[in-house]
Amino acid sequence: MTRRYLLHTWSLDVFFPFLLEQEVGLWGRVKHLQQKLDSLIYSEIVWRRNQKDCQKYDLLSLLATSSDEHGQSMSDLEIRDALLTLIFAGFETAAAAMSWMLYWVHYVRGVREQLVNELNSGADLTEPMAISKLPYLSAVYNETLRINPPALSTFARTVKKPIEIERYYLEPGTEIDVSIYLAHRRKAVYPEPNKFKPERF
Repeated sequence: MTRRYLLHTWSLDVFFPFLLEQEVGLWGRVKHLQQKLDSLIYSEIVWRRNQKDCQKYDLLSLLATSSDEHGQSMSDLEIRDALLTLIFAGFETAAAAMSWMLYWVHYVRGVREQLVNELNSGADLTEPMAISKLPYLSAVYNETLRINPPALSTFARTVKKPIEIERYYLEPGTEIDVSIYLAHRRKAVYPEPNKFKPERF
């Protein structure tokens, strides 16, 4: 679990698998802290599930007592993963994206003027779906997320069956993830990848 959330941007599983088996030094401390965090989360999940008169005032209570259309509730592992995703991936990402967008709007010549023209084009901006009718604003936001992604990589996924990706052979149990930052800078997909060009979208 720790590998998934603290070291998911490194390829330790592939290049240094023996390091992940050791419980010494910093890695040992990380594993120990992860076990304590998991224990805390799981005990809280169990406690929430046992509350018959739960008022569902917070997200954990909602997750612990909810079920899908077939009456199947989330497993403790699924709830734990959802909580950790919110903690690690949902923290300050929107603020970071908006900050970068404002930077690029003012830094790149012509972007601000074109954006202001679109905003002043007569669209009713009080209407909830008005933003979907502003293609240049959407393009600026998409280009901001491309060049400055709030998260540099995805959460790791575990290989279920042997697979070969390009020249790398991955065994079951290997954890892999995608570098969003590097994927967004592939020249074959995005020519001049380091330039802010909303017209890509």
